[in-house]
This record gives sequence, structure tokens and C-alpha cells, in this order.
Amino acid sequence: MNKILAVIGFAAILFLSACTTAATANPTVDVGPIETMAVQTIVAEITETAIAEETQNAPSPTPEVPTETPTPEVTNTPAPCADAAWVRDVTIADGTTMQPGETFVKTWAVKNTGSCTWRDSFYLIFGYGDKMGGTEVALSSDVEPGQETNLSITLTAPQKAGNYFGWWRLKNEWGVPFGEFFGVTITVP
Repeated sequence: MNKILAVIGFAAILFLSACTTAATANPTVDVGPIETMAVQTIVAEITETAIAEETQNAPSPTPEVPTETPTPEVTNTPAPCADAAWVRDVTIADGTTMQPGETFVKTWAVKNTGSCTWRDSFYLIFGYGDKMGGTEVALSSDVEPGQETNLSITLTAPQKAGNYFGWWRLKNEWGVPFGEFFGVTITVP
């Protein structure tokens, strides 16, 4: 910091002496502005150098890097209590043609992929798409974690020709939907 003050003082002396040039009889170039710019340039360079030196000597804001790599903890994430996965269509393959108004039973093989047993308080419910007259159906028996079961629902093909898609899933005893959706896709000619 003392270097900076000394340089600024020296520059000020040069600046003042440059401003008091003696008058001469012969016309000459006024070098005062040139000397002033030179002094300002030198002062700026010295100031930048002094600031750079102070910055280099300052402590680094970068945190220390640990020398040992920590070993990550391996944890087993428990399965959600209520979870379900579609296994296969048991009846009514996707795209099956149904006559207008025809009643049919759609059955899916489903696996309990959760950690809780499904009880008769669990229901197969409508998710989205075309409901096709289906209603909620309670499970008829317990399904233990890891077990597969067949879930069936009675549906009715719409009267109007077209392609229809309905998606169903399970809900637990508290009414919370869970697991994958199970689909039914039919065509009415």
C-alpha cells in the first residue's frame, strides 16, 4: 500500500511540474498534456500491478479438497407399501372387435410389487379414457407382496363405432390410487 502512495505522490509531482512550463519566444509543442497522459498511464499500470500482487498474496477462497474420497453408503430403498405392476392380459387382447353394446369381462394378471398385503379393502378403479360402463371392484382375496393375481371387470362396448381405450388401476383402503395402469383396448365396427 505504501508503494501505491509513493507512486501516486511521484506522479502528482510530475503532473504539477508538467503544468508549469516556462514560456519561450520560439513556438514549441506543448508537451504538458502528453506528459500528463504518460504519468496517468504509469500510475494506472503501477496501481494494477499493486492490486494484482495483493490479490495473489490474499488467502484463496477455494475450499480445501479432501485427500481421501469418502465411500458412499449403500442403502436399500424399501419398496412402497402399496405398489402394483401389470404382468399380462388374460382376456380380451388389445384391439379385439366387440359388437355395439356387447358385454365382456376384461382380466389382467397383476403383481403386488409393494411391501404390504392387498386386502378386500383395496379396489380396482377407473383411471381415465373410456369407462365402458365399468364400476369399482373390490379385491376378493388377499394378495401378499410378490404374488400375482387376476383382476377382472365387466365392461360394455359403446354403441357407436370407433376405437375405445380404458385405463384402470388399484386404490388402497384409504382411497389412494397406486401402481401401474391396466389398459383395455377394443374396436366397435
